[in-house]
Amino acid sequence: TLLIGGKQVVTKTLSKKQYQKALEQATKEEISAENCIKTSKTDILAKNRIQGKLFEQQEFTKFSSQNTNAVEQITIKTSSGVKTRVDAIGLDSNGNIVIYEFKSSASAPLTSNQKIAFPEIMESGGTVVGKGKGIFAGGYQIPSGTVVKIIRP
Repeated sequence: TLLIGGKQVVTKTLSKKQYQKALEQATKEEISAENCIKTSKTDILAKNRIQGKLFEQQEFTKFSSQNTNAVEQITIKTSSGVKTRVDAIGLDSNGNIVIYEFKSSASAPLTSNQKIAFPEIMESGGTVVGKGKGIFAGGYQIPSGTVVKIIRP
């Protein structure tokens, strides 16, 4: 059951798309995701995924207004071979690379690869792998000293 604006909606009768729309409406009405009452672990994980995606979209909009060439979801490989995907990458007004990782709650953990890769990127840089996006195509070099900033609400 999902509680939106004091009305209970039975989520088992909603499609994934309908559920996401209901949660987006709750967000628009400034109802916190914590007010969405769920009964199973699967439902809680689904709610967290949706909450995370909404937070990413909101924060990427801010990020892209403050940084040029901003793109989402880029995979970076460190010199030790650890790969991690970052939520946002762009260039600041001085042409320096800016990388953000969005976490939609105070307790949302880093992945095991993020825990290893983020300090390594700061220490020795990294390389964009895969096709990449925009100016951050595969092979693009991330210089040492680049900090991955974790953004939380």
